[in-house]
Order: sequence, then C-alpha cells, then structure tokens
Amino acid sequence: MAPKAQKTPDPVFGADSIKSARRARYNPLRTLTPETLTRALDAFEYGDLREFALLAEVVADRDDTLKSVKPKREKATAAREWKVLKRDKSPEAEKHQEILKAFWDNVRAENAYDRNERGGMGRLIKQMMTSVSYRYAVHHIVWRPEPGRLRATFEFVPLWFFENREGRLRFIRDGVGVIGEEMDPSEWMVTYGDGLMIACLIDYLGKKFCTQDWLAFSEKFSMPGVLGRVSAGKDTPAGKAMKSAVESFGQDFSAVVYGDDGTAKIELIQPNGSPTAMPMPAFIERADRKMAALYRGADLSSMSSKDGEGTGASLQSDETDTLEADDCMTISETLQEVEREVIRWHFGEGVEPLAYIEVQPPVRVDKKFILEAVTALQKLGVRLSVQEILEALGFSEADAGDVALGETQDIKIQDSRQDPVANAAQPGAMNELIDSLQADLQPLGRALEGALMADDFPAMQTALRMISERMPEFMDSQLLAAAIGDELVAAFTGGVTANAFDPSQSRDIRGRWSEGGGGGSSSGDWKSNGLLPGAKIVPDEGHAPVPSYKAAARLMQGETVLDDRSSPVLFNDELMDHWSDKPRQEIKKRLSELDDAVGAVKNPHEVWQKANQTVYLRKYSGNGPVRWMAVYVPNGKGRTYYSSDRINKADESFRQGKLLRTR
Repeated sequence: MAPKAQKTPDPVFGADSIKSARRARYNPLRTLTPETLTRALDAFEYGDLREFALLAEVVADRDDTLKSVKPKREKATAAREWKVLKRDKSPEAEKHQEILKAFWDNVRAENAYDRNERGGMGRLIKQMMTSVSYRYAVHHIVWRPEPGRLRATFEFVPLWFFENREGRLRFIRDGVGVIGEEMDPSEWMVTYGDGLMIACLIDYLGKKFCTQDWLAFSEKFSMPGVLGRVSAGKDTPAGKAMKSAVESFGQDFSAVVYGDDGTAKIELIQPNGSPTAMPMPAFIERADRKMAALYRGADLSSMSSKDGEGTGASLQSDETDTLEADDCMTISETLQEVEREVIRWHFGEGVEPLAYIEVQPPVRVDKKFILEAVTALQKLGVRLSVQEILEALGFSEADAGDVALGETQDIKIQDSRQDPVANAAQPGAMNELIDSLQADLQPLGRALEGALMADDFPAMQTALRMISERMPEFMDSQLLAAAIGDELVAAFTGGVTANAFDPSQSRDIRGRWSEGGGGGSSSGDWKSNGLLPGAKIVPDEGHAPVPSYKAAARLMQGETVLDDRSSPVLFNDELMDHWSDKPRQEIKKRLSELDDAVGAVKNPHEVWQKANQTVYLRKYSGNGPVRWMAVYVPNGKGRTYYSSDRINKADESFRQGKLLRTR
C-alpha cells in the first residue's frame, strides 16, 4: 500500500467568514432593470460571477414557476439509483469496486454557507445538479483519512465566491474580492452544466415588468371611477349637493341627487375594451411556459397550450428522459474524476481506477416489443417467467410499466408430438425430425442466450432478428412445419402458417437468403483477385477514440452489431480475454479503437475468409496515421481486432485467403 502523505484540507469557511459573507450580501432584485441585468450577464461571460450568481439564486428562490421546475430537475437525478461497476473481471477491479462503493456509501455533503443543509450521496448529487441552473456547482473536498480507508466530506460553496477571468474557477474567500485563489484539483470538484438561469433571468425581467403593470392596472381600474356632472357652479347649493353625492357613491355605491332638472348626472369611468385582451397575462404565461420547457424538456402537462406547441404528457416524458439521461452522465463523469484520488490514496501514484460510479439513467421501454419478445422466447422454449426475461433484458417491473404480463405468462411451446398432423407421420421419421430440429436450433439458442447474458436491449433485438432471418433455412418440409406448430412458423417467417406452407416456397426463401451473403469466391490474395494495392484504396474518416474504460464496459456488457450483409457479430469480453498476454498500452490502444472495429464490420472495404473465420477490413484516416483495421470473427463472435499503420501490412497479411466481397 502506498504511503498516505496526503494533507487533509480544512473546512473552507469558519463561523467568522460566514458572518462576514452574510453581511456583504444584498438583494439584487431591488435594482433589477434591463441595464443591470445586461451588466450582470456580460460580467458573467467575462468571468465576474458574483452579480449573476446572487441574482440567479434569489430569482430561482422567489419565482413561483422556477421554484417548481428547478427542484424537480435536481431531485430527479438525485433520486436515481447509482452503482459502482467494474471495467474488467480482474481481482484488482473487484477490489477497486469494493473500495469505491464503500467510499460513496459513506460520503457526506454539506453546504459551507448554511451548514444546516447536510446529507449523503443524494444531497451531494442534488447540489451538483445546481450546475444546470448556474453553469457551475463547486464543492470543496475535506478528505478524512482513517485506518485502512479514506472518507470525505464535500462542502458546497455558493458560486458568488468564485471568479473565472482566466478560464478556470478561482476561489474568492471573502466573496467580494476581484482576484481569487488557485484551487488544487485534488481538493475541489467542479460540476459543469447548462446554465439555464441565463435565459430564465431574461424571462423573469419581462414577467416582473408585466406583473407590475398588471397590478397597477388592477389597482386603478378594479373599481370604476365616479364622475358627477351638474350645470350649477362649484359653491352653489346644487354643486355642493353633487359633490356630496359623488363622495357618498364612492364609499357605499349609492347616492341621491335632489332637485335634478335632468342635467345633473353621475357616471362610472372604466377602461374601454376587454381586460382579457391585455398583453400582460399572455406574456407572463409565455415566460412561465418557456421556463418549464427549459428545465423539464417540454411544457408541464398542467400547462398544456391550446396551440400544441411542444406540449403533451407523452412529449414531455420523452424529452424529460433525454435531459435526465444527460444529467446522469454529467454527474457520473464528474464523480469519476474524484475516484482517481481515492484509488491513488489506496494504491499509490499511477494506478488507474478499474471500477467507476455510474448514476443509472432512465430506461425507455418499448412495451410492445417486450410483449413480442417475451412471447417469442417462450415459444422457443426458453423456460423463464416474464419477470425473469424482463430482468435479463435489464428492466425492472417498474420500468416495464403496464406490460400485460398476464397475456404471456402462461404461453408454452407446443408439444409437436401431440400434434395430429405430426402424429400422422411415421414414428421413426418423426423422431429423426425432432433430433434434427434440436441440433439445427442449437446455434440459434446460443445466440439468444448470448443476447440475454449481454444484458443489452439492442442485442436482444438483433438476436431475435437473426432468428427471424435464419428460421427459413429449416423450413424444408411440410412435416417440419407441422412439427413445430402454426404459431411458431408464423412468428418467424412473417406470417407463413403450416396449413399454407409449401416446400418449394421454403427453398425459394432460403435461396434468396443465400444470395444476400458473400459475393466472391476466389482464393489467393489481393493480386490474384485483381484488386488495387492497399495504398491506393481511399480511406474512410476514422472514429473518435473511445475512452478505454467505456470500451471495456461495453465489451463486458456485450454488444451485437449487424455487418454489411445483416449478419450479427457479437463483441464481448472474450476479446479482452484474447488480449490478456498483450502489453497494457496495446490493450488500451485496442479498446480505444472499438468504434473503428465496429465500423469495419458494419461497412468494410473488403471481407475475407481465413481459417474458418471471417475477416472484415476497413481503411481509416484521421485521429493519427492512415491505418487498416482488421476484425477476426469466427462463428459470428469477435475473436480479436487490431489496426496497423504499416503501409504494406494489409497486402502482406490481411488481404489473403478467400475473398468474399469488396465494397
């Protein structure tokens, strides 16, 4: 274990500092005008954060719409489940996972400015989520070393204690200075977000003026004015009588005019037109809608507009899930940077984390597909309950919502030996057919099992598609169609049933499927097949490197893609097992090229057959030197892949064997 020489930081504020900071605060709403708002927003972009931060904090706390939608956005992510996942299956990764889980289970979160606000992981994430509003959320990390373990308290510091003039936040200890202190990355955590309050402040200013005008109008015209008209002079008895009548009318809304000759009148004065046509309510409603849309992805269902602009609970749900997924990713990646310090403390300098925290994003469930998938699996004889299948696909019962579990729970595969048509066949032929069917379906069963074990929803879709495409290979006889039952035939041949099944039609389906496979059949190398030298093939633009830990996580989960002929290829952790004897840097390089390997399978320049395995080749440029990517795939499962920037490597090694097809 590495020596633990790391200094334990002190709390960022003492009681005296907090007192001074509170005395220096002021209410920016009292002087809010278009000019002062423009100045605050401009200063924020220049790096002076104080004026904007104070204003945004007060407005978010006092505006009734923001007070509703802002906490909902923050609490949605704070309430999500989080997990610590391993990057590989090594004992070291398991130890890292154990240490990081214990660290986050025991984390403390406090508000440095108001220490009444404290909690654990949920409070920490909620504080980090304020970056959605203010662009930055800053925590000071107080490390708490204990015998054999490391713990920490995260102190949330308000944004108006920082400046950003040089493109990196610096801490202003008294909150009113100009130039801040440099911040040690090992002692500070900065979460970067959207900064929605920039737009919301503009909407709020418009709401403020409209509300003031509306209140002034209401105060002035909620009760009509009273105007008395009389032909007599001011100090005459008739004039005084009118004055008294008007005053009485205003107080108790009743009056009597005596000696009226028809010329004396009392009139009510009120504005012309309809109050509902005033612009103030419409603008305030528009501002409220936009604030809600900014934070929740679409207008709240309780505020659905009549014109249909971005409204409705369904649209809101889709867009809100997208925002929450992005929030989960932001929080996860920020916390993963802190994990580097935790692993360094336990294992020493230079040790990379082999586990990582992930805040689980919301899952969008295609309920219709789940129902179809469950039905198809059970018809294939997969002896799992609906709940077990949903769990295997990565869904909880809550995620699945109102999937009609009862409709599929009792579905069982038909016993072909009890089928009347099958019983009409000779017993020997029937047994032989069943044995043949069992052997033929084993590869499909393995593919289906791989999709379930991969715990990947797209992989599940791919496996079912492969089964659907390959089932016609086994539909060679009417006897077989009868043996497996009408429903199963219909499920995997697009509606063909046993009663209508024709052997010649089966062979036609099978022939068309084969034509979709390889095009060439020549053996040799690129020269004997009349191909251009590799150096003359125009490369495609390469993919951005994948962070090695993300690529490892994808392979651990399993990822199935369709190649250029719609055949499935599985990438999983067996690739990493194959590389176990490679140097660490070579493994990291290969992991970073995962998207290049996937792209080579989906859209290769050439496909070859070598030693019972398919080799997908694609030439790339960008992100480094021009290179050839080779992916070796026996039996639909990736065995290895690697790239080479040697100019003659492809011609000397890759481009040999049996040419299947070229682009």
